[in-house]
Amino acid sequence: HVGDTDPKARQANYEMISFFKPKRVIVHDLFNGHSINPHEREDKVRRALAYQAGRLDIEKELKECYQEICELSKAGGKNNEVQIVASNHNRFTNRYLEKGAYMDEPWNADIASYLTSAILNDPETIKKNIQNPYYVDMKDPVEVGIRKMGKVPENVRFLKLEDDLKVWGWQLASHGDKGVSGAKGSQRSKEISHGKGIFGHTHSPEILRNTYTVGTSTYLNLPYTAGSGSKWLHANAVVYYGGLAQLIPVINGKWLKED
Repeated sequence: HVGDTDPKARQANYEMISFFKPKRVIVHDLFNGHSINPHEREDKVRRALAYQAGRLDIEKELKECYQEICELSKAGGKNNEVQIVASNHNRFTNRYLEKGAYMDEPWNADIASYLTSAILNDPETIKKNIQNPYYVDMKDPVEVGIRKMGKVPENVRFLKLEDDLKVWGWQLASHGDKGVSGAKGSQRSKEISHGKGIFGHTHSPEILRNTYTVGTSTYLNLPYTAGSGSKWLHANAVVYYGGLAQLIPVINGKWLKED
């Protein structure tokens, strides 16, 4: 959630990468979507405040995401892979383009037009649309936008919505927002759909047999959670050689027992 990331959680994330030296770093909800958040479109006061803070600029947000993946690509070393999971916040952008909302936001018109054109003129999307007009796994506008910001490191891969990535039997390519037959995701539906897997989405670490959900790297008290009870926690997961998995919480930036 670049833009809403808690600096202490981010520091802990990079400490973990340095400590574990993983072969793969799996990232959920890289793109936060605060510039185009559909849940705030009718809140004119909050949108005005966000505009004053410079948070309604899509291109700025994409640049920040590009800078973050460049840092992640270097953190794990040259043999490390960074896998960006297709997540529900990415699809904020699809909804924004589909509704033509940028027509009311001239500061975003140029980048939004570029993203729309890139999707409509993508040869693979055109081919799929001809073969099956009822379903097209379109080019991800967030990936298109990030690639526009600069050369993406070779060890970074953007996963598609229906990709698989299984390591020691753990499904790592699903964000967890999609449930069964179009319903919303839940811990139980993740287990039914994928079996053994590690997911994101809820911001609340949880284990149900072999179905693990990590926490978040955002601030733990965002505007839409203010005043409510919360299960949110900074937490990551590690899959060790051999297949053992572990959830690791981060409390006030601390995750490793001090000697």
